[in-house]
Amino acid sequence: MIIAVLWICMLLMWFAMQISTEVRLQGAVDVNHIRKSEALLLSLGGVNEAIARIGQAESGISSASRNRERYWLPDGLPRHVKYRTGQATVIIKSETKKVNVNKANHSTLVQVLQKAGVQEGEADHLADLIGDFIDADDSPRANGAEGSQ
Repeated sequence: MIIAVLWICMLLMWFAMQISTEVRLQGAVDVNHIRKSEALLLSLGGVNEAIARIGQAESGISSASRNRERYWLPDGLPRHVKYRTGQATVIIKSETKKVNVNKANHSTLVQVLQKAGVQEGEADHLADLIGDFIDADDSPRANGAEGSQ
């Protein structure tokens, strides 16, 4: 009789440990999900704040009265936006100096590659490879290659 009681107690303890492990793991999953959601919403809030403030900077305010904290420019400086649940760091960079590889011509690609430190001959070869990758025809360029080669 005592053996049966001990076995029942052992089974009850095993069930309790299994349930507590499952509850602990599910709690960790829930906390992780909440943190991911908070991070997503903080980042969206930072983006919306940047959009609102960069629009103010372009609305004709003189540069003398421009306040760095109030009116944001795409200068690459970090700005911190505080919310009740956390803080978002926003960095706005200008897109005017970037090159769209899909629309750039051969000479622009060569110049960009040379500014990045690639030698002239290798830059020309890479620009031809990029051009062949982008264009719709099947004829390779002088230093390029198409998909079949």
